[in-house]
Amino acid sequence: MLIKKLNESYFICFDCSQNDLEIISSRLKIKKDKMIFLSKKFNFYNENEIYRHYWKNLNNYIVIPYQAKELLKDIIQNYDEFNVKIDSEEVKNYFNQIKDFQPFETYDFQKKAIIGALINKKHFIQACTGSGKSVIISLIVKILIQKGLKGLLLVPNVSLVNQFDNDIKSYKLDIDRRLIGGDFKVKEYDKPLTISTWQSARLFKDSLKELDFIIVDEAHSIGGNEVFEIVNECLNAEYKIGLSGTFPDLPESKLSALVSFGFPKIYVRARDLIDQKLGTEIIINRLQLEYPDIINLTYKDKDSKTNTISKNRLESIEEYSTQLKNLLKSKERLNFLTDLAIKTNGNTVLLFDRVNYGLEIFNNICIKKKIPMPQNAYKNLTFQIENKIFFINGQINPEQREQIRKMVQNQEDYIICANIKIMSTGINIPNLQNLIFGCPIKAYITVTQSLGRLIRLHNSKKITNVYDIDDKIGFFKYQYKHRFNNSYLPEGYFIKEHTIKL
Repeated sequence: MLIKKLNESYFICFDCSQNDLEIISSRLKIKKDKMIFLSKKFNFYNENEIYRHYWKNLNNYIVIPYQAKELLKDIIQNYDEFNVKIDSEEVKNYFNQIKDFQPFETYDFQKKAIIGALINKKHFIQACTGSGKSVIISLIVKILIQKGLKGLLLVPNVSLVNQFDNDIKSYKLDIDRRLIGGDFKVKEYDKPLTISTWQSARLFKDSLKELDFIIVDEAHSIGGNEVFEIVNECLNAEYKIGLSGTFPDLPESKLSALVSFGFPKIYVRARDLIDQKLGTEIIINRLQLEYPDIINLTYKDKDSKTNTISKNRLESIEEYSTQLKNLLKSKERLNFLTDLAIKTNGNTVLLFDRVNYGLEIFNNICIKKKIPMPQNAYKNLTFQIENKIFFINGQINPEQREQIRKMVQNQEDYIICANIKIMSTGINIPNLQNLIFGCPIKAYITVTQSLGRLIRLHNSKKITNVYDIDDKIGFFKYQYKHRFNNSYLPEGYFIKEHTIKL
């Protein structure tokens, strides 16, 4: 099989044998990521939804995404024509540019990540939270703009649009830029750099063809169709660079990342930062909650021979949903979480994934602290500042979230009840000492990204504490093992075990 470059996003494959077609199909066809985790026995996907990362055009050629060539190199005869060739003079020139532009002395892993992206052009930089990804991104952008190129920095939310803008200001890099999202209403790629959320960028996809580069922060989210489509609509972007502390673990998301940026290159892990004294040690406190017998009766596991996923999949899903609702109704659990948050020393984030449960936690903390609450206290920033307890979810506007972030950064003993989807990604609060997982959770990316909130250095802390709520009941009793094997063990975090009878 031979390939021919169509543009910066796609190749055409021709002279394909039947065997080549079968290999393309097997490697570039994937089930959708709609996976539901019930327990160690029950893990499955929606089998009816298939996504193909290849197409047949009118001439019966096969069209594949640019980086899909990396997955097919064994059947591509002219692969070497498109292989990256490293020029030592080019590398030396990039080193000099980094030295000229850097706002402060950069670490070796940061320099290697910058040069890796510039040399490979399509590249996934895997670097843990706290490794200075904003510095890496800013210097990549500066060097590309010096080449006369124009591009887009894609971020997950408006808070990060503001955060990156402030970072570039603080680095004193002369980068002319346009901000899009939230209150920034002008939607044009009329500056060398545009910083935008994917929600805003998707509204003017036709203009994406004008760009020379696209950089995706928190690129593990590319499994979402919108982000993936934006990257691939940048048909003429020579540079496509993704950055994240984690690489997707679900099949569709992983394949979407691979065909967009290529295989990930790990430049620094959390353990590397900690060992080099560039990150704060994290201690995992495993809190095994044992529930009263009266609650356990409603969570009694069925016999494994009769409760099989193949026999009754929908019944199992509904049972999991019912168990989750019942778990979150437990007053014993709610009181334990709120007491824990109140007793911690330093700034504490308590994560939830359901708004109503987050509000219950917020209200319960106020009640236990005997704080009179006005109506809609969770929206009242003045009330929250006076009483050192904040509530963050998608309904809280980005400006208020940024105010909260800055306030917590400079003071002590705040409690933040926060939605895990918002807080686990990109929010930078070095002055954070404690993290409580208030909701059942399994996803490797969410857990690992959440831990990243704690690793940043700050003179107020020598260690940080994660309080992992291990609900020893129903389906939830199986989830801690996944967190341990995939997020805690690989980084060598110290585990403290505690058993609590509610």
